[in-house]
Amino acid sequence: MPEAWEQSSPATEGMRHFPIGHGEMKKREARSALFSGAMGLAILFQTDWQGTEDGGLWARLMGVVVIYLGYRFIRAGIRTHSTRSEGIELRGDGLFLPAVLVGFRPRLIPWGQLKLAVAFRGREGGVLVLADHRDTYRIDSVDLGSWSRLETLVEGVYSYTTVNPHQKAVMVAEAERFQRGQVRSGAKPVVTHGILGLICLVYCLELYLDAVAWDSILSADIVMLARMGANAQFLVEMGAFDRWCTAAFLHVGWLHIASNAFGLLCVGILAEWTMGRVRLLFVYLGSALVASAASTYLAAGLVSAGASGAIFGVLGACFYVQLFATNRMPYSLSIRGRAIRAWGVVFVLNIAIPVILPMVDYMAHLAGFIAGFAILAACGRENIRRGRNAGFYIQALVVILLGTFAAAG
Repeated sequence: MPEAWEQSSPATEGMRHFPIGHGEMKKREARSALFSGAMGLAILFQTDWQGTEDGGLWARLMGVVVIYLGYRFIRAGIRTHSTRSEGIELRGDGLFLPAVLVGFRPRLIPWGQLKLAVAFRGREGGVLVLADHRDTYRIDSVDLGSWSRLETLVEGVYSYTTVNPHQKAVMVAEAERFQRGQVRSGAKPVVTHGILGLICLVYCLELYLDAVAWDSILSADIVMLARMGANAQFLVEMGAFDRWCTAAFLHVGWLHIASNAFGLLCVGILAEWTMGRVRLLFVYLGSALVASAASTYLAAGLVSAGASGAIFGVLGACFYVQLFATNRMPYSLSIRGRAIRAWGVVFVLNIAIPVILPMVDYMAHLAGFIAGFAILAACGRENIRRGRNAGFYIQALVVILLGTFAAAG
């Protein structure tokens, strides 16, 4: 943990306008705009779009990529312009932050709404972290062009926010919560990396046995996948229930494993920091069983595989923590406005995925999400808030068994 500056509050009557360090930030945003624009145009003109209306997988994926690159191009262009014309300002009615630091539009934060201002000193400079009810904001000494400018800015912010004793007490409490979140986020995600490593090893075995093709983003030998333990309905009905677990470690192509690996890293690390390693493992395996059971009896496919049902279970558990034990979440997700936007993006993307990729087993995703949410709900919100494991294992097993029988019934 970097050393924190003391929260002193000297009156700063000098500089109230802090220009952005034009050179480095301008180059960074310009490079981002150039890269996004060039890649978007290259994909736009090189892709055969005739397959889009016919449900062509590659054309649909490239359409999503072009839209994302267009968004990145516009955002980087706005930020590049912002570095030329705007800076940070300490005003009588609040703190003005330019678009390059906060997004598409500049933002004025009234002093009364600022609830966090924590400054740290690291190896390469200083960092000021700010927060209001909408979002968190990070200002680096590199952004301002020099160390001394950041120090002056920190002193100016403290001089405005420490005038009101009530606001000062709120900011001290928020700073302590921010520090606790930083300590939790420094732990190594051993379980997440272990699950990911096992999935990658299994995929290498699939490649070796020709269960999946080396040169295709989404293809598989269904017979070989079934032999390796994929979830096949006719085999499960004959008593091979172990496939509900083994199927969660098999994948049907590079796109499948890449998307699941990325999702596991994002959601798994968050869950391991907020819930702990044992709970993450229980939620992952339990959600995998329930999701596989739902895929067997509720989906139309004969053979299914993939870790997405388990990953959605971990996502459901994180959603429970977000709703009922927010103090365990990273500080940025405890900000209401940011949390609403983040979860909104997650839900919209996962509603859109079955439209873009019709072969996605959305019943397994839904069942996994509900299972993960229910497993953590069975523990009780107070136990989650305080990080206790009272009765967790028995309650989790009961929920997993009930969910599996419900999906199979």
